[in-house]
Amino acid sequence: MKLHMPNPFHACVFLCLLLCHGLKAQETAGIQVGALTAAERDSITLHLSNQHGLHMVFACVPAGIMVFASTNQGLSRATVRTQALGAIAGTIAPGRIGPAEVDLQAAEAACQAARGE
Repeated sequence: MKLHMPNPFHACVFLCLLLCHGLKAQETAGIQVGALTAAERDSITLHLSNQHGLHMVFACVPAGIMVFASTNQGLSRATVRTQALGAIAGTIAPGRIGPAEVDLQAAEAACQAARGE
């Protein structure tokens, strides 16, 4: 009996296509929150795990920053921010939310600065 092995080139192409599909650029929206606590961050993360469409991709409690991304491709940054603001509304008072948008790179830099790194 002869076993038929798939062509390794075809397998590599298939694997690359599969991985690249999941790595499409997603719009992110960062939100700065005054006096963010770990409990608030955890509560929002739990809330997001129970709903589809949005997830937290980065959070830094010392800097008071959370960055969100949509699981739906093709949404604008403004739409992601609007969804994120709706998701945190039950946990964070509107007066504590900063008006400026923060991107992921700026959030990481602010976190390093807040931690004194």
